[in-house]
Amino acid sequence: MIALCLLAGSALLHWKRGLDAEVARRERQLQQLAALASRAPPRRPPPPALGPAAVRQLREQMVLLNRNWIHLSDLLAPHGQDVRLLGMDVNPATGAVRVTGRASTTLVANAYAESLGKRNGALQHVRLLGTERRPDGIRFEVAAQWAE
Repeated sequence: MIALCLLAGSALLHWKRGLDAEVARRERQLQQLAALASRAPPRRPPPPALGPAAVRQLREQMVLLNRNWIHLSDLLAPHGQDVRLLGMDVNPATGAVRVTGRASTTLVANAYAESLGKRNGALQHVRLLGTERRPDGIRFEVAAQWAE
């Protein structure tokens, strides 16, 4: 009986040492994970939900971004070699368009401005704002309203 008790006691002691070793291994893993977590950047809280006004504004901005910009470029592109476009400024919110270009003569600049007004009605209120004689030709500026 004593031998049996000694055998059971040694088995329990061996089992306890195994459990202690496992607990020590898990504690080391936990310390390593804590050290890694302290080096990681803090998590950002999720952004707050958008209110109805913000959602409306976001939709309006998406509509502006999704306008047909290629069609506008095609409308403004000159059809002849006498006109060169130098710049284009478009306000997507209002649809205001301002084009700067160079033409061989003032008559050509006027003709270009008139042709913009006749292109499918997509550009309205077209007006030649001014011309300026330069050594490389006539610089002009045209304003219009883009009605997509």
